[in-house]
Amino acid sequence: MSREGHAEPVIEVPPGLLERLDSALRAHAARGETTTYLALAEALAVPRPHHLRKVMVALERLATRDHEAKRPVLAALVVSRVRAPIPAPGFFAHLIAIGAYAGAEDGAAARRWHDAELARVYAEFAPR
Repeated sequence: MSREGHAEPVIEVPPGLLERLDSALRAHAARGETTTYLALAEALAVPRPHHLRKVMVALERLATRDHEAKRPVLAALVVSRVRAPIPAPGFFAHLIAIGAYAGAEDGAAARRWHDAELARVYAEFAPR
């Protein structure tokens, strides 16, 4: 339930989005760059309504996959346009829930974790 007492919509990740998102993030990592939720939604032609939420749900799944495999979290490449240069607080809340991060959803600790994770991602996917 949302804070207003209305049920949140169930968000279905469109077929193939996880694979396309993974591929797009690997390309961003190889170039040593971040992207935004909106830029990804547009580049991957994620259908409306709730296109940004669909991207966020898919990113959470990728983050869980990467954390469980003990790999750098590719989803860390996606930052908030408003809060740049770090992801939205919901990303950190998800990391806390899966045991990948222990800290505040915002502030210095989140920025430090994000900087360190970006370094891991770039090191893993840098062209050789």
